[in-house]
Amino acid sequence: MPILERASTWGVSCHKVEQDFDVGDVLKNIEFRISADDDHDSVDLKIQLANQRLAGEVADRFVELWDRARPQGEGSYYPLWSDQDRSLDFSHTVAQILCRVRAFGPVECLARVNNVTLFVRRAVGWVESHRVVAGTVVYANGLSLVVAVADGFVALTEWSLLGPEGVTGTYRRRRPLWRTVARRSGLAGILGGSG
Repeated sequence: MPILERASTWGVSCHKVEQDFDVGDVLKNIEFRISADDDHDSVDLKIQLANQRLAGEVADRFVELWDRARPQGEGSYYPLWSDQDRSLDFSHTVAQILCRVRAFGPVECLARVNNVTLFVRRAVGWVESHRVVAGTVVYANGLSLVVAVADGFVALTEWSLLGPEGVTGTYRRRRPLWRTVARRSGLAGILGGSG
């Protein structure tokens, strides 16, 4: 994953199909830049645009590219990520946690807050000295939860009690809804209060 690896470039390629898995010669590849502020969505869109350009170039020059195909070099393979890969560890730094949230975005990260698993889509954070135990909820406003981390605070600003397979809508910042959700879902227990 380019974001977790802090890669500066990423790319797509078109290969000849062979009997063995992923050994065919490369017809064409296209690389693109990855910036420090890219997230899951921006990288996905860059991949889609690069694939579109690649398909057009291969279609326009297929015979030439086929005849000039070159052997693949060393490649890297990425297994499907696990829950552990997607998990936020509040003992890490703000930068490490926000990098993981950017990397998974709509796929969601998992965060354990007061023994409840939250599925996190968005977060913001800042570095600030404190003496609070990492993982402690220090503030809640609406559905935003601010959690102490190793070198500052991370605010979980878009999250759900349901995993990515659950159908949800985003409805935030209305106090009466928050109170109802907190009481009915047991969320009040996350905050250590009655909701």
